[in-house]
Amino acid sequence: MIGGTVATGWGRLVGRYGRSVAARRRIRILAESALPDPPTIWVCWHEFNLVAIAVYPLVRSRAGFAIVPRGIVGATVTGWLEGSEIAPVPVDGDARGGLVLRRLREALAGGWDVVIAVDGPGGPRRELRPGAVWLAKAAAAPVIAFGCAAAPAVRFPRWDRHLIPLPGARIAVAMSAPLTFGREADAEANRRLADALDEQAARATAGLSLPAPALSGQAVPRPGTDR
Repeated sequence: MIGGTVATGWGRLVGRYGRSVAARRRIRILAESALPDPPTIWVCWHEFNLVAIAVYPLVRSRAGFAIVPRGIVGATVTGWLEGSEIAPVPVDGDARGGLVLRRLREALAGGWDVVIAVDGPGGPRRELRPGAVWLAKAAAAPVIAFGCAAAPAVRFPRWDRHLIPLPGARIAVAMSAPLTFGREADAEANRRLADALDEQAARATAGLSLPAPALSGQAVPRPGTDR
């Protein structure tokens, strides 16, 4: 119990730090199109979680849904998600992948967005797990692939080389146009999604080289509006 309380408190500190460095005035949003109106699956590489969780409520008015494990790790992530508009839903660590994906499908049907780090929770780094494509097909839901970059920043020395913006950092977040996956083979769909994730990460990095005034918070286009 004490361990879980400490972990949740640590997670809250991580979340507060993320929100403090990802202030809107320092973020450049690079959106390829208006955001989709229906419930959406948001996907990124695990290394961008700190920025992604902080930015989500700045660009989306719909509440999100994320699966977290039980135990100390889950308690940390639960604290981290507080204030992010992303609801943590604990799932037993021995739950089969199909059960987790069905829970996510139910969330989309209930009007929630779903947020997935597609190479998590333990890697390998930038190797896409197939669940996001399965979910997109099963729920007929659009997918937004996004990537993040920051400068100055450090990379945490762990499997995902987690991106940690330093105080005062400029941040760029690149988001794809909505992706859909129909009858195409799973292998091809997974390749297309992985390519989109790498492309958005590269776009975000390129966005940091824009003149500083262009990096101040730029509104994300909403459905039916022009960029």
